[in-house]
Amino acid sequence: MTKMTIDDDELVVRLARWEKVATGQADIRVPLAAVDKVAVQPDAWRALRGVRESGVLIPGALWLGVWQHAGGRDFAAIRPKRHGVVSVDLHRPSPFARISATCEDPQQTAAALRKAVSRAMAAGTESC
Repeated sequence: MTKMTIDDDELVVRLARWEKVATGQADIRVPLAAVDKVAVQPDAWRALRGVRESGVLIPGALWLGVWQHAGGRDFAAIRPKRHGVVSVDLHRPSPFARISATCEDPQQTAAALRKAVSRAMAAGTESC
């Protein structure tokens, strides 16, 4: 199962080995400064935008890979029948406009991400 974690000043999306093989994607690392918004989506459909560019789509069971849309590209690792989805909207020049993943405890994951982003922003402001 995909996990969203914080490593120093980066959001890290850790993919299971089979997810890496299925998507051709390594773990995703994004600076916390690139995070615009963190949201919990109880309805998994709201996290998806556009059409699948690559990865695996099993209707109603698994949405894994890159989705292309007018605003850019999103990465999704969503199992719609399990838990909630955490969506992280990103600023350019991030590799994706949004990263969405099913998390065991989406509220806790989102709160931890928001806290880390706030800390990173505060630290960035102090150094100016």
